Amino acid sequence: MTKISIIIPTKNEKTCLPLLLDSIKSQNFKDYEIIIADANSTDNTREIGKSYGCKIVDGGLPAKGRNSGANIANGELLLFLDSDLILTENYLEEVIFEFEKYDLGLAITQMIPISSKLIHKILHEISNKFLVAVESIKPSGAGCCGIISKKELHDKVGGFDETLDFGEDTDYLERVGELCKFRVLRKPRILVSVRRIEKEGLVNLCYKYVKSTVYDFLGKRLTAKDLNYDFDYSDKGESE
Repeated sequence: MTKISIIIPTKNEKTCLPLLLDSIKSQNFKDYEIIIADANSTDNTREIGKSYGCKIVDGGLPAKGRNSGANIANGELLLFLDSDLILTENYLEEVIFEFEKYDLGLAITQMIPISSKLIHKILHEISNKFLVAVESIKPSGAGCCGIISKKELHDKVGGFDETLDFGEDTDYLERVGELCKFRVLRKPRILVSVRRIEKEGLVNLCYKYVKSTVYDFLGKRLTAKDLNYDFDYSDKGESE
């Protein structure tokens, strides 16, 4: 059995995907497989994945893509990543060490924005501290990047809820978290793109995340339509 299966949903990610895959390939830890769950890209996203030795499956919205990847995964652990992330040095090694040290079944990673702007750094650190502060109350996935779970637990809860088009990550964390120990990992950090902030605007995006978080803690689910939330932040309209 492979130690960890890395599952990446994609759609037209020819720009971001190579950066993520390069960061994975440069890790000292090597007992992994990479699975690309692609949602009918019209650029060369699939070809890029194949050139890096990734397994390719058909995807869709994030929940469907993650489940499709998990269905063929051989890993003891599943690591769900967005395609616009970059792993920091020794990320995989640090994730597995802390995951096993605390006998976890589920975890998420804290974030570092790929930006030189102080406001971006401050807001991401506020988000990190919030996630840590509420981890003992309930697992929260608002804005989290990098979900690690045991495959046996993923299978037990039936994976991500594909009927949800928003908040499927928080819903997943809550359901898996009922079966095991959950932790916001302290040492490993992951680099996250700020392209959504740049396209939607800082105030607008913060409003959406704050609203969704408040509703989550009230036990209510919002849809993508409720928040006017667009999943496709790739190179729209570009193909090769």
